[in-house]
Amino acid sequence: MTKTTRIRITVQTERILVMSRVSFYRLCESCCEEVRMVTIEQAAAMAGVSSREIYQHVEAGDLHFMETADGSILVCFNALKASNLNTERTKL
Repeated sequence: MTKTTRIRITVQTERILVMSRVSFYRLCESCCEEVRMVTIEQAAAMAGVSSREIYQHVEAGDLHFMETADGSILVCFNALKASNLNTERTKL
Protein backbone atom coordinates (compact mmCIF):
# COMPACT_ATOMS: atom_id res chain seq x y z
CA MET A 1 0.00 0.00 0.00
CA THR A 2 1.37 3.38 -1.03
CA LYS A 3 0.76 6.56 0.85
CA THR A 4 -0.11 9.68 -1.15
CA THR A 5 0.70 13.11 0.22
CA ARG A 6 -0.88 16.20 -1.26
CA ILE A 7 0.81 19.54 -1.05
CA ARG A 8 -1.13 22.71 -1.79
CA ILE A 9 0.90 25.64 -3.07
CA THR A 10 -0.75 29.03 -3.34
CA VAL A 11 0.92 31.79 -5.31
CA GLN A 12 -0.28 35.36 -5.04
CA THR A 13 0.89 38.13 -7.32
CA GLU A 14 0.16 41.78 -7.38
CA ARG A 15 -0.43 43.67 -10.57
CA ILE A 16 2.71 43.92 -12.65
CA LEU A 17 2.95 46.86 -15.01
CA VAL A 18 5.54 46.69 -17.77
CA MET A 19 5.95 49.83 -19.84
CA SER A 20 8.24 50.34 -22.75
CA ARG A 21 10.87 52.99 -22.31
CA VAL A 22 9.66 54.82 -25.38
CA SER A 23 8.14 58.11 -24.31
CA PHE A 24 6.44 60.62 -26.50
CA TYR A 25 6.80 64.28 -25.60
CA ARG A 26 4.51 66.44 -27.65
CA LEU A 27 2.81 69.79 -27.41
CA CYS A 28 -0.55 69.41 -25.69
CA GLU A 29 -2.72 72.11 -27.14
CA SER A 30 -4.97 72.07 -24.07
CA CYS A 31 -2.09 72.38 -21.58
CA CYS A 32 -0.15 74.73 -23.89
CA GLU A 33 3.11 73.00 -23.02
CA GLU A 34 5.24 70.07 -24.06
CA VAL A 35 4.18 67.07 -22.00
CA ARG A 36 4.58 63.32 -21.91
CA MET A 37 1.96 61.58 -24.04
CA VAL A 38 1.01 57.94 -23.45
CA THR A 39 -0.91 55.43 -25.54
CA ILE A 40 -4.45 54.43 -24.68
CA GLU A 41 -3.21 51.06 -23.42
CA GLN A 42 -0.55 52.68 -21.21
CA ALA A 43 -3.09 55.16 -19.83
CA ALA A 44 -5.50 52.34 -19.02
CA ALA A 45 -2.80 50.34 -17.25
CA MET A 46 -1.66 53.37 -15.25
CA ALA A 47 -5.19 54.28 -14.16
CA GLY A 48 -6.24 50.68 -13.54
CA VAL A 49 -9.21 50.87 -15.92
CA SER A 50 -10.06 49.41 -19.31
CA SER A 51 -9.00 50.92 -22.62
CA ARG A 52 -12.68 51.42 -23.38
CA GLU A 53 -13.07 53.65 -20.33
CA ILE A 54 -10.10 55.76 -21.45
CA TYR A 55 -11.72 56.14 -24.88
CA GLN A 56 -14.97 57.23 -23.20
CA HIS A 57 -13.14 59.92 -21.21
CA VAL A 58 -11.34 61.09 -24.35
CA GLU A 59 -14.64 61.35 -26.23
CA ALA A 60 -16.25 63.21 -23.32
CA GLY A 61 -13.39 65.71 -23.32
CA ASP A 62 -12.19 64.75 -19.84
CA LEU A 63 -8.69 63.87 -21.08
CA HIS A 64 -6.45 65.87 -23.37
CA PHE A 65 -5.31 63.89 -26.40
CA MET A 66 -3.81 64.10 -29.83
CA GLU A 67 -4.13 61.90 -32.87
CA THR A 68 -0.98 60.81 -34.68
CA ALA A 69 -0.54 60.59 -38.43
CA ASP A 70 -1.20 56.84 -38.36
CA GLY A 71 -4.49 57.31 -36.46
CA SER A 72 -3.26 56.34 -32.98
CA ILE A 73 -4.40 58.38 -30.01
CA LEU A 74 -1.99 59.67 -27.40
CA VAL A 75 -3.27 60.89 -24.03
CA CYS A 76 -1.73 63.78 -22.08
CA PHE A 77 -0.07 62.36 -18.98
CA ASN A 78 -0.73 65.57 -17.00
CA ALA A 79 -4.45 65.37 -17.76
CA LEU A 80 -4.45 61.69 -16.79
CA LYS A 81 -2.83 62.47 -13.44
CA ALA A 82 -5.36 65.24 -12.77
CA SER A 83 -8.37 63.17 -13.82
CA ASN A 84 -10.79 61.43 -11.51
CA LEU A 85 -9.52 58.08 -12.82
CA ASN A 86 -6.83 58.06 -10.15
CA THR A 87 -7.57 55.82 -7.19
CA GLU A 88 -5.85 55.13 -3.90
CA ARG A 89 -4.14 52.02 -5.23
CA THR A 90 -2.78 53.60 -8.42
CA LYS A 91 -0.49 56.52 -7.87
CA LEU A 92 0.68 58.01 -11.14
